[in-house]
Amino acid sequence: MSRKTARPVTRLAYRPRFHNPGLAKWLHRIDVPTLLVWGAEDGLVPPAFGEAYRALIPGSRLVVIPQAGHAPFDEQKAAFLAAFRDFIDSQ
Repeated sequence: MSRKTARPVTRLAYRPRFHNPGLAKWLHRIDVPTLLVWGAEDGLVPPAFGEAYRALIPGSRLVVIPQAGHAPFDEQKAAFLAAFRDFIDSQ
């Protein structure tokens, strides 16, 4: 990992373990259409986090992809693309 890449990762992966206690106070400021796509079987960041983000980002939409883990875009490509296309078509 380059130094240039490490800086954003460090900011996003605030300690401890990718937890930033101040994040919730900023999410309400997102004012663009937002699609959150989560794997139902995500063992790294459980779907409950997606629901929490959805509740904090105004007008956001959460799609939970069955039979997918942390990388639904790779593990369930067709379902991911369908969710993405539906979101884009609704905008």
